[in-house]
Amino acid sequence: MHCKNIVKKMNINNLAKENSNSDLHIGNVKCSRFIFLDIDGVIAVPNKLEDGCEWGLNPEKQDLLGMILEKTNAKIVLSSSWRKHTLEDTVKYMEKEGFRFCDKIIGITIRAYHYVEKGIHLSIPRGVEIKQWLDTNVICPWCAYPEQKEKYQIFDKDGSFKKMRSNRLETDFTYVILDDDSDMLYDQSKYFIHCDSMEGLTLEQANKAIEILCCDCK
Repeated sequence: MHCKNIVKKMNINNLAKENSNSDLHIGNVKCSRFIFLDIDGVIAVPNKLEDGCEWGLNPEKQDLLGMILEKTNAKIVLSSSWRKHTLEDTVKYMEKEGFRFCDKIIGITIRAYHYVEKGIHLSIPRGVEIKQWLDTNVICPWCAYPEQKEKYQIFDKDGSFKKMRSNRLETDFTYVILDDDSDMLYDQSKYFIHCDSMEGLTLEQANKAIEILCCDCK
C-alpha cells in the first residue's frame, strides 16, 4: 500500500488548511483538529507468523495515520487501552513500542471503564470518555486551563460579566474518532470511523478522516 497516492475524489490543496490563524490552545499547543485514536484494531493488527499471529504496530497503518496528520495538521488524543495514567507516561510507552508520531500526542482520555451503583458494575462507553475530554479541554477550555478564562469571558455593555463563551464544533474545532469498538455516542456518529479489528485502518478510511477533519473550522 502506497500512502503517497493523491487522496481520491478530493482536492487536498483546498481541504488541508493550516491552523496558523487558530486561537484555540490545548495547553501550550495551538490546534483545532483532533484525532481520537484507538491502537488495537486500527494501527495494531495481527501479523501472520509461521506459528500463529502476533499483534503489533503495523508500518502500513502507521503510514496511513501519518498521511492524515500531514494533510490536516491534526493532533492526537489517545483513547486506546494503550494509554497510561498520565500523558507523560503514555508518550514514553508509545515511544518504546515504536509509535512514530509521539510528538503529535497532546492528550489522553479519562479511564472511566465502569462505575458501581448499588453493587452493580455499569460500563462507561468510550464515547463518554471522548465527550468528557472535549467538554473539558476544547468546548470549555478554561476548565482544564484556568489561565485561558479571561479570553472566553463575555461582558455586558456596562462592563459586568455576562457569561463564558464556548468553542463550537465545526466552527472553532473538529475531530475524528478512529476505533474498532462501536460504543460511541449518537452525536459522534458523523465523526466516527469504524475500523475492522483484523484489517485496521484502510486508505479509504484515511481519506474519509481527512475529509471530516478539513471542514471550514479555523
